[in-house]
Amino acid sequence: ADALGINESQISRWKDSFIPKMAMLLAVLEWGVEDEELAELAKQVARMLTKEKAPKNGEFFEA
Repeated sequence: ADALGINESQISRWKDSFIPKMAMLLAVLEWGVEDEELAELAKQVARMLTKEKAPKNGEFFEA
């Protein structure tokens, strides 16, 4: 969010719609990425999007 100069809540909203659509668009356009690279990139993006913040002291969250 900081790198893009936007609020973190905007990134959260993008996770569900904008980012997957743009990732698919780039894949369809074969944005200069080999199949193996694309597969690895997709895995990295999936890990990043599903990563939950660790709880702070005394806080808990449900997975």
